[in-house]
Amino acid sequence: MYGDTEREALNELNKLRDQQRRGIPVATTTLTVAEYMSYWLEHIAEPGIRRTTYATYEGDVRLHIVPGIGKRKLKTLQAADIRAWLSDLRTKCQCCGQGRDAARDKPRCCALADPRCCQAALSASSIRHVLRVLRAALQDAVDEELLSRNMARLVQLRVTDDRKVRSFTRAEALRFLGAAEHHRLYALWAWRSRWDCGAVRRSVSHGPTSISTGAA
Repeated sequence: MYGDTEREALNELNKLRDQQRRGIPVATTTLTVAEYMSYWLEHIAEPGIRRTTYATYEGDVRLHIVPGIGKRKLKTLQAADIRAWLSDLRTKCQCCGQGRDAARDKPRCCALADPRCCQAALSASSIRHVLRVLRAALQDAVDEELLSRNMARLVQLRVTDDRKVRSFTRAEALRFLGAAEHHRLYALWAWRSRWDCGAVRRSVSHGPTSISTGAA
């Protein structure tokens, strides 16, 4: 307690008791980002959002936020720390970092005896989502007077995907259309394949619509 007067000390004590009763970690000077995120998920996020949304938030926290900045003290977290972490996320192979390939029955890349990193870094949209989750969590910390400022709001994310989108080959398009023949969007995909794949000579039908995916 840091109050200079008896009244201030009593107010501070009541505040700490209220935080403890609500499950908020009270040792705020030593509270780490990981400890706060655990509290935030359980007491703030989960009760107020859908289960599917919570699962996404929990994954972002467990796989990216905690491993990246979880050991830092919540009160001393700076915008520069967040920028450096996000920059690392942009280039870090998630397959290597999370042991995905090692968990497979037959390793295909990062866990081979002669490793061949697959460079499976997060997409720009995934990184933006992780930052949104951190911003929301830190804003709740501000609202509960655990922080005076939301440092994540100072970070402007300027990342784009460098990945090139490749169209299906003729053989790939035929395999895809064959597997999706009974899907409600089959006619649309077949129509698109006409333009994306060239002369895929296959007639398809969906209800009253008949489409030829190639030159006559």
